[in-house]
Amino acid sequence: MVAKVHESTDQTPDPPVQTPDPSSSPDTSPSTSSIPSPCLPPIDTYFITDFLSELTIMNNDNQSLPTIIELDTTSKPAKYDGTRDGFKCLAWLKEVQRYFTMKNVPDRKRTIHAVNLLNQTSLLWWESLNIDDTCEYLTFTTLFKKAYMPDGFLEHVRGLLLNAKLTTNLAEYLTRIRLYMNILLAEDPTGRVFLESTVRVVFLQGCPDDLRQLLQTDQVSNPNNTFFDMCSKAEGFDTIYAFGPRGATKGMFAKAMNNIRSQTPTSNSAPTSAPAFDPMAM
Repeated sequence: MVAKVHESTDQTPDPPVQTPDPSSSPDTSPSTSSIPSPCLPPIDTYFITDFLSELTIMNNDNQSLPTIIELDTTSKPAKYDGTRDGFKCLAWLKEVQRYFTMKNVPDRKRTIHAVNLLNQTSLLWWESLNIDDTCEYLTFTTLFKKAYMPDGFLEHVRGLLLNAKLTTNLAEYLTRIRLYMNILLAEDPTGRVFLESTVRVVFLQGCPDDLRQLLQTDQVSNPNNTFFDMCSKAEGFDTIYAFGPRGATKGMFAKAMNNIRSQTPTSNSAPTSAPAFDPMAM
């Protein structure tokens, strides 16, 4: 028994099994650089929208559930801050109308959505009227204009239109004229014929002489053109001649004006003093 123990202890132990170190072993995995990247076609957003619109989710009873996936990039209009300003009032209503059109908001829900876009000040105004949020949207817009469009605002816009002048460039002049016209036509459509005939004369008076000559010549050739057609013609001429308050700044009209200025004789005599200002002179 003792001999067996000595015999077993005299044997040398087996060497430990060494496990390979993964950090020192050669990398046999395929290189990612050798794998070509897939060539995917561009994503058509219209296809995704159509796909999601037809997508239905089924439950265990084979009943369709409402789709919970929605692509929505439409931002809500800013809440109205309660400023009593005719231009801001109409611009906000126009922005809300565009939002309703893009979101397909039904008529019966437009009032409550519009009320949700009022801030605390304007919301207090609406709550003070004690009108249900399910009323017609036309009722809301009428009351909104009455509250936030100052009295005499349309008369003020009409005065701005009749006294408009080209002070910087033609693009800015046309923007103001069109803005005033669209406001008056939308809020007071009964006087459209008189307004269009009047603003045509006002617009020509506010233009420099060379542009007025071009537009009057075109009006003879196209007598049925509307005021907005005349504005489009003016924009076309502006791309060629770049009109400013004193007339064209480039093209043949500008050269003609420069020739006229250069041929104007200058006096070498001493300047005379300016006459005294008479406040009663008209």
